[in-house]
Amino acid sequence: MATELTKANNVSINAAESMNRFNTIASFDTTTTEGMAKAFNAGMGADHKVEDCIGEQIQLVGFFIEVVDTVNDTTGEPEQMPHVVLFADDGQTYEAFSVGMYSSTERLARMIAANDLVLDENNPITIEFKARKAKLGRMYCFAIVA
Repeated sequence: MATELTKANNVSINAAESMNRFNTIASFDTTTTEGMAKAFNAGMGADHKVEDCIGEQIQLVGFFIEVVDTVNDTTGEPEQMPHVVLFADDGQTYEAFSVGMYSSTERLARMIAANDLVLDENNPITIEFKARKAKLGRMYCFAIVA
């Protein structure tokens, strides 16, 4: 079954197709000038690094995920890594280059789509940033605060 992300303008896009064709997933419409600027600027650097905000809570109103090319620090080999940017209701942005953060965000997107919910400025979700032990250090993710 395909995962669909419902964008703020009620346009649906298949998450797998989006990631394969454009190497991005967004909770907002990136086909408008405003949405394109929001996505572009998010990809250029966020206000905060998630790793510096562990334990903090934000009112999440959107997200942008892109795949970026990096070099593995250990092997020196090229690899791809998800770059996740989260948008808070106060206009601040939070980023992580993290498979764990990608997994949290993609899981939230599937839950939103499956329940016909919307994530935007009028429908924020409170999240708390978390860090977990991983094989090679720490993995970043978030939890929904009920």
